Amino acid sequence: MEPLDPHLRRVFQPRQRRGLLSFRRRRDLVFFVVCLSGLLIGLISLAVALVIVNRRSAPAPDPSAEAVEPPPLETPPPAPAPFTEPTPAAPVNPAESTPPPAPVSSEINAPPPSSTVDGEDGAGSPDPDKKTIPPLAAAKPADFPRLASPYVLLSNNRPMKIDADTTSEIIAETIVGGGQPALKIRYQLVQGRWVRVSYKTPADLRGARSVSLAFRVEGKVNTIEFGVIDDDGTVASVAWSKILESTVWATEEVPVENLALSGGDGTMDWSHVRTVYVRISKARGVKGGKGTVLVRAIKIL
Repeated sequence: MEPLDPHLRRVFQPRQRRGLLSFRRRRDLVFFVVCLSGLLIGLISLAVALVIVNRRSAPAPDPSAEAVEPPPLETPPPAPAPFTEPTPAAPVNPAESTPPPAPVSSEINAPPPSSTVDGEDGAGSPDPDKKTIPPLAAAKPADFPRLASPYVLLSNNRPMKIDADTTSEIIAETIVGGGQPALKIRYQLVQGRWVRVSYKTPADLRGARSVSLAFRVEGKVNTIEFGVIDDDGTVASVAWSKILESTVWATEEVPVENLALSGGDGTMDWSHVRTVYVRISKARGVKGGKGTVLVRAIKIL
């Protein structure tokens, strides 16, 4: 057998060529995929290695290094002030600049003035150059109109105010009784304690000597009270208890010094009378009830 020539190349037949390139054999396909995967893995590994090497070779920042601030801009010097010639001083007259000699006192070794005045607890004499602030005057209540005597309440047509406790009932009106205006009060005190009719009467009644009124009662036995109230809340009042039912008008007159005082400062100021009232309440030891009271000729004499 003749030896093979190493320079001769192997010649593949067309069928063999198609079989080599068609991946008809499974092992050829697996081989191709494995080679391609290996190539991709190698490229990725190479890229990762290059990134790591670059990061390691880059110099790390120095944390101790401080930011250097730029030097401040130089402020231009201020412009020089314009030159002004000094004004020559006025000549001084020696006669005018020399003060006159002080007068010689005829008193020698006079004692100094005393800093205290007898009877003034050490207060010195007033300084004429020092302004003294006068003390504030106490506030005075406003003057009420001076009314002539006798003062008749119901003849002035003043509006009335009705008060009662939570369980009492009251109806009040002004009528004509005995030829003159009268106050008619219908009340119910079965469960309550009191009812009241009052009039705002800002009046100056100084010089008053007595109070008088006439009343007539219809119904249960109760207490009738008449009173006046001054500007600071002092009450001067008089009461008639256990008044029996009657068809006759009872007239009462009471001196002002006999009126009972309560509330306020305890002193009645007749120059500042603010309110006049009529009050009906249960008498002590009496059950009370409902009834009607007529009051007329309410006068302050």
